[in-house]
Amino acid sequence: PILLPLLGQFASVYNQRHKAGTDGDLTEQDVRFLFATTVGLAMARWTRGPETVRAIGEKTPAHALCVPPLSQDFPDARFIHVIRDGRDVCVSGYHHNVRQRGADFTNKFPTFDRYVEYTVRQHWVPYIQHARAAAADLGDHYLEVRYEDLHRAPEQHVTEMAAFVGVDTDTASIDACINAASFDRRSNGDAAGETKSADFYRKGVVVDWANEFDDAALATFN
Repeated sequence: PILLPLLGQFASVYNQRHKAGTDGDLTEQDVRFLFATTVGLAMARWTRGPETVRAIGEKTPAHALCVPPLSQDFPDARFIHVIRDGRDVCVSGYHHNVRQRGADFTNKFPTFDRYVEYTVRQHWVPYIQHARAAAADLGDHYLEVRYEDLHRAPEQHVTEMAAFVGVDTDTASIDACINAASFDRRSNGDAAGETKSADFYRKGVVVDWANEFDDAALATFN
């Protein structure tokens, strides 16, 4: 959503200003080539080290809105769509924004239910709808996983995802993935359930919305 439009603008300005005639114009195909190459350059930096890299993961949430162009420019890509309960999404996002933006955020969203409405309408629902709409054309390159199921049975679902992207599924590899992503490791030793409002990894529990939603927020979400 950032890079591709900017490259399109660059090509448009270049085509207006260069003096090589129309044969020197950058085409849409050229722009897509530049896009894929730029993404490749950025991702190549993540592969440095002694290990052999067979897959690279990228998890920007807004990319759920642009699955078709990504699948067009990266035809071998696999898409794992992790769907989280929208109520927990609202709770997590609210505390994150309060921590990051302070008064600017609370002035914009003076009540929690106002933030719930914004998040559901502008993010949670559109992201899910766009990704699922694209899934029809992706076939076996699309996998949908529920966030709550991933927490409930991590070995099962991490193994499924590893097999989906074609990497090792032996017990040691799966355990290493789960341990690397565990809340206590990510939060520098805090146990899941301990609320650390000032930290990026705040609490680490599923269905926390039941402790945070009042009647107004629940009615707005529904």
